[in-house]
Amino acid sequence: MSSTVAFHRGLQPVMQLLLPRKEQQVLAAQSDPSLRDRIKELARKSTEGEFTAGDREEYIGTAHGNYLAGLRAARTRLLNLRDEPSQLIPDDDEHWYAFGFEKPSDSASPEPPENLVLTHGASGSRTLRAAWDDTRRADNCRLRAKVKATGVQVFNEIVQNSDGILAFPAQLAEIELKITVTGRNAVGESPATGAVTAALP
Repeated sequence: MSSTVAFHRGLQPVMQLLLPRKEQQVLAAQSDPSLRDRIKELARKSTEGEFTAGDREEYIGTAHGNYLAGLRAARTRLLNLRDEPSQLIPDDDEHWYAFGFEKPSDSASPEPPENLVLTHGASGSRTLRAAWDDTRRADNCRLRAKVKATGVQVFNEIVQNSDGILAFPAQLAEIELKITVTGRNAVGESPATGAVTAALP
């Protein structure tokens, strides 16, 4: 059995679940036969040393066109995938997450980050590493630190990942800090995590 046949056989039950009545159309989708023939011809020319600069430009253009067409097709399929469960699953059901989608009833605002954990840097480094779980609907996060005793903010930085390094000046050594993180996107900023307290190493 070829890997393609095996792949389609494995995918069939999932497609029947997600795309009732459409799975055969999705699985049967093929590229244009004349385009496949031309790509085979260009591959033959390349193998036999007959590949010209014009052939190369054509191949690159075709590959780029196929890439863009593939992206459009994938986007369309994903949008259709979202439409199918909406007929079966209520807008506020947690099963949306199992399919990799946000619930239609979810706010567009990011959720607050969870499970903020701090790790001390090397002794005398005055650094802390903060890590937290990926934040739903957040494009980036804001990491903040305030002096616990006074509430004065001493660190405020936007980070792209679900972790960050906080480096502090020498005068903050051994002072207790309260660290929080918020999720951010174009809609707004989430509430902060519960503050985690740490003294600098």
